This record gives sequence, C-alpha cells and structure tokens, in this order.
Amino acid sequence: MNRLCADTINLSLIKYVLLKLIMKKKLNYLSFLFFLMTIPILWSMSCSDNPEIDETPSPPPPVVLTPSIKSITPDIGSAGTEVTIIGENFGNNQRDAKITFGTKEGDIFLFSKGKIIVKAPEGEKDGEKVNVTVTIGEKASNTKEFSYITPTPLIMSMSESCYYNSTVIIVGKNFSLIKEDNIVKFGTIEGTVTKATSDSLFVTTPDLGDATSADVTVTRKDMTSNAIKIVVDFDRSKIAAFDWTTHTVKPGVVSELQHYRNLKRNSFVDQPHIC
Repeated sequence: MNRLCADTINLSLIKYVLLKLIMKKKLNYLSFLFFLMTIPILWSMSCSDNPEIDETPSPPPPVVLTPSIKSITPDIGSAGTEVTIIGENFGNNQRDAKITFGTKEGDIFLFSKGKIIVKAPEGEKDGEKVNVTVTIGEKASNTKEFSYITPTPLIMSMSESCYYNSTVIIVGKNFSLIKEDNIVKFGTIEGTVTKATSDSLFVTTPDLGDATSADVTVTRKDMTSNAIKIVVDFDRSKIAAFDWTTHTVKPGVVSELQHYRNLKRNSFVDQPHIC
C-alpha cells in the first residue's frame, strides 16, 4: 500500500484558500494559474522519498533449533576422558555451546553441527552418574548418562634413587589432581606428596631407616598402582637424618654446635633434592 504524504493535506488546503480568495476577488485569475502550476512541483517535492526512513522490513532473527543428543561414547570414564557426542542442531558457533556433566562444564576440543568432542571434568566420587547436556544459547538438549569411575594409578617411571627428605618424581597416569588423594608409600612408610598432576607426582622421601631399597606404590581411593623399586642412598640418609644441633664429646658430656642452628645444616640436608 502506498504511503500518503502528510504534506498532500497541506497542499489541498492551499488550493482551497486560493479558490476562496478568487471568489472574493482578492486574487486575479493569472495569479491563480501560476500557483496552480506550482502545486504539482511542491507536491512531488514534499512526497519524495525520505532518505532517513528505511521501509525495508527487518530480516527475522535467526532460528535457533533445539540441540539433540543421539549418543555419547564412552559413557563411562574418569576426569579427563575424551567423550564424543553425536547429535544434531549444535549450530556453527562453538562460543554459543556449553557441555555440562551434571553441574560441571567440560572443555570442548572439537565442534561441528553434529559432533562434539569434550573432556570430562572432575567427578565428585567413584561411581557417580551424571547427566550430559548440550546447551546452545538458551536451548538445552536431551540428556545422556555418564558414569564416573576411579582408574587404577599407573607408575611408568620415577627417580632412580632417594634419601631422607629428597624429592622423588613419579611419572605415570591416573593420579588425582588433589595431592592429598594420592597416597605414596615407600614400602610401608608413607611419603609426603608436595605437588600433583594427572601424570606426575612430587614426593618427599620419608625416613626409611636402614633400608637400602623400597617398593614405591601410589594408592588413590583404594586403587593401588604397580610397584617400582627405588634405591635408598643409605649414607646420605644417615647424614640427612643426623641431629646436627648436639654432639657427644664423651659419655656424659654433650656439646651443642650453635653455629649449625643458624645454618641449614648442610647443602643437601634440609634442602629437598631431586634424585
């Protein structure tokens, strides 16, 4: 439908006024003709397209389809497991996507309209079952169930030898990111885990007494790894474990080595060493 110009109404009013003036003999006929000839020009100017008015209808907003999950593989695993999600309507923009395992969000590695590969986040406990959901924008998909399991830790390599208070580095996999959850034992004596990643542990060697070797194991949530033997440097352990603050001169006479109290005993006694 054509839009009526508001100024057309004003021009009609001008015509009416001019006719009234002629009728009252206040305007001669020639003047009337002049004004009559200018009316179409004024009308065309007043009804010309306004460049500031865009009558083109706005395009409709893009339709966001509800995502749908057909399958997830595997549907059982641990934190860090790469899970493949097959489905549809995942969209074209990874930034609009969010993959949740229960209430925790996973890291997306691959994204397409029908396939997503995501890294499972940390689970709360062994045997926990959570719902996996794909959310695109504000629309959430159906859910698929994923079960968490605690994998058995595996020691692949570690320091060849150790002594009291030295640092042993254990390399493997399936370790907990929470250092307190990794129980590292040298035989039956527990060491202190100072740093933990999923594939490495930094452990302070305990006092192993007169032992010359020990089997090292890692236990996580009642799941114990394989054992690897480590050599104990007996002499360095004795030096590191020695009480340097006192010294028996002869029976009944004890001399305190005061200057050692202000030192860190020895360069390899109090300082952790990596074997």
